Amino acid sequence: MSPRNEKKRRKSRKKKDADPEWKPDKAKRKYSKNKQHTGLLHARADTKKTVEIDGKRTALKTAVMVDVSRIHFKEDETNRHRILQSSTNNGTPATSNRPIKKVTFSIKNSPLAVETLFGTKLPRTGSYGTMHFFDNREQNTTPITQQSMVTVLDDNHPFFKSKQYNNIKQFHRHCKEQFMQITSSILEKSYRERAENNFKRTVPQNKVMSKRGRAKEGSATLYAQEAIAIKNMQWEHLHLLAYFLVNAEGQTVDNMIVGTHYANTDMMFVEDELTKLANHYPDGFTLKVSAKLVKKNSDEKDQEHLQIGTIIEYTIATKDFEVPFEFNAQNARQPHISNKKYIEEFFKTLLAACEANSPASKSDNEVKRSLNFFDRSNLEEQAPTPVKKSKKMPPSLK
Repeated sequence: MSPRNEKKRRKSRKKKDADPEWKPDKAKRKYSKNKQHTGLLHARADTKKTVEIDGKRTALKTAVMVDVSRIHFKEDETNRHRILQSSTNNGTPATSNRPIKKVTFSIKNSPLAVETLFGTKLPRTGSYGTMHFFDNREQNTTPITQQSMVTVLDDNHPFFKSKQYNNIKQFHRHCKEQFMQITSSILEKSYRERAENNFKRTVPQNKVMSKRGRAKEGSATLYAQEAIAIKNMQWEHLHLLAYFLVNAEGQTVDNMIVGTHYANTDMMFVEDELTKLANHYPDGFTLKVSAKLVKKNSDEKDQEHLQIGTIIEYTIATKDFEVPFEFNAQNARQPHISNKKYIEEFFKTLLAACEANSPASKSDNEVKRSLNFFDRSNLEEQAPTPVKKSKKMPPSLK
C-alpha cells in the first residue's frame, strides 16, 4: 500500500474509533468538480494523433465549422455578429487543428469539405447540426454525407419474424420526447443519490426494454443487427436524458432508444458540458430531447415504430441563448476526441459573447482561434478569413 493510502486508512480508523457509527462520505465531492465522462469518453472515442495515408504515417489534421444561424439569442442579437467577428485563423490551441483556406458547400449551404492553408483536403467526418467536424483519418472510406440512414423497414423484412423483435417492447409513436429543467441543486442531488448507491444502476437498460423483463433478452445489439446490417457495430440503449441527470427515473422505455455505440459517444460529448452550464446558470436552463424512430411500413392506423432511432434533436436553452444539436442515431463512424475539445471551446466562446461587458481573457482568445463560424442564412456575403503563407509557419500547421 502506498504511503498516501496508508495515511488515509489511519485517518479513517481514528474517526471510526472515536465514533463507531462513523462512515466515509462517498458523496463528499461535489458534482461540479467531477468530470462526468472524461475518462470514459477517451475509452470510447478515437484518440489517435497520427493517421496512415498511402502507407505513410502523418499527423492528424482536424477542423470545425459552426453555423451561427442556428443559434437563437434571446435578448441581444448583436452577439451573433460578435461571434462571427471572433472567428480567426491566426494560431490554434489544438495541435491537430488546421486553419481553413477554402470551404466546399452543398446546394443547401452545408459545409461538405474544407481545404487547409497548405492544400490538405479534409472531408466532413461528423455533424451535430450546428457544428461540423473535418479530419484526415479515413481518406478512402465513404464520406459521411453519402452514408445511408434506415428510416423505414418493410413489413416483409425477416426482422419482424425474429425472436429479437419479439423480445423487445413495441412502440406506437413516431418519436420520443423528453424535457427537463436543469439546475445546480438538481445535479448535486442526483450525484449524491448515485454515490449512495455506489454508482450502480438499480435496473439495467436491457431489462427495462425486454418484454418479459429479462436482461438477456433485451440486447440492443442483437435487436438492431436483425434490422440494420452494419458490420461489427455495437448498439446500445441510449438515454434521451442522460442517466446522471435523472438516475433511476430515466430507466424507462420513453427515455431510451436503440442507437450505435458511436452515436452514444456523440451525445456524451455535449452532455459533458451540462454541469458547466449549470454552474454558469445557477437558476437553471432547459433541455429538450426528441428522437425520431424507424417506421414499420404498413397501412395500420396505429403505426408501429421500431425502438431504433434515426435523428436525435437536442436543444439547450438558457436565458441568453438557445442552441440545437442533431445526432445520427445510426452513426457508423467513430468520433474523434477532438470533437469534445471543439465543443468545450464552442460553449466557452458562446458564454463569453453573451457577457459583452466582461473582458476577454487570454484563454478566451485562444478558444476563438480554433473555431470557424459562418452564417448559413447569409453565406454569399461571407468569405474565409485570409491567411498569408509564411516561410516561418510552424510545421504543425502544415
